[in-house]
Amino acid sequence: MTQRVFVVIFLVLLSACEFGATPTRPAPKVTPLGENAPTKHARMAPTLTPTLTPTLEPTPPKTPTVTPQPTNTVEPTVEPTRAVSPTPRIGPLFINHSPPPYTVDFSVFEQSDCPVAENGARYCDPNNSLGSLGCDEIQKPPDLLGALKPAFPIALCFVLPHRRADRQAPPQGSYLYRQGGMLARYARYVIRRADQFQVLQSAQDFQNLFAPIESPDEALGYAIAVTGLDAVYGLKYEPGYVYSADTLEDTFARTDGDGYLVHLYHFAIFGCGPHELAAFDLHVSRDGAIQELAQQAVYRDPRMDNVCTD
Repeated sequence: MTQRVFVVIFLVLLSACEFGATPTRPAPKVTPLGENAPTKHARMAPTLTPTLTPTLEPTPPKTPTVTPQPTNTVEPTVEPTRAVSPTPRIGPLFINHSPPPYTVDFSVFEQSDCPVAENGARYCDPNNSLGSLGCDEIQKPPDLLGALKPAFPIALCFVLPHRRADRQAPPQGSYLYRQGGMLARYARYVIRRADQFQVLQSAQDFQNLFAPIESPDEALGYAIAVTGLDAVYGLKYEPGYVYSADTLEDTFARTDGDGYLVHLYHFAIFGCGPHELAAFDLHVSRDGAIQELAQQAVYRDPRMDNVCTD
């Protein structure tokens, strides 16, 4: 009897605990990997995932990504080729040359007894050494005569009739050429040879002394000496001049056939206008003979057309 009472009380207490008291929960059972999953009537313990506080690393600066843009290549504009007209030439064509580098030896004449006058001329007394040879005046000749072979000290020797008592011009053949207007002068040359002065008064004298002519430069000097024509260099256009030639070329000399072609000029300064510059082409043979091939007026200054010079 007593045992039943205790059983009843135990059952009552057990029911009260089940419905009114909160029982202590057992520790969750951890099912190892590989075991069967719990039945549907079993209570699942919540799986606690630890919360991780992330470590913030410094973010490196971002390198901007540059997307290459298409380059607009500008192709050069090729203009069509145009025919360029040359600048019209004013006046004739000019061809220039450099003069050959020669000099003459005039020193012995500077020491002669033909003193320099106020006008720069060297007049010789009729009674001195050069005057007695017929030289009324001496001058230094063009330096291009320095090409003559053999080389001698050389001077121009002028006969001046107006300075002589008889005022007589020398006879034809006793001088090389005539210069001047009314007050004419007649050209000869004088050289210093073997300590003596020697007069050259004709083309034949030159031919006997200097032939054969062996180079264009020698032909140039020879032609100037015998004819009295001028070497002209540096020709250029002069505004206001009247040109009568299409081409003007400086003085030159070149081999031509059995001799040489020499190009010289002469300006007609004396007398009354028009005063023209004329070009001459000469052939100088190796034996010293001179032949005129051509002559042409090339220009004049119309401002001098009415001018007379003596």
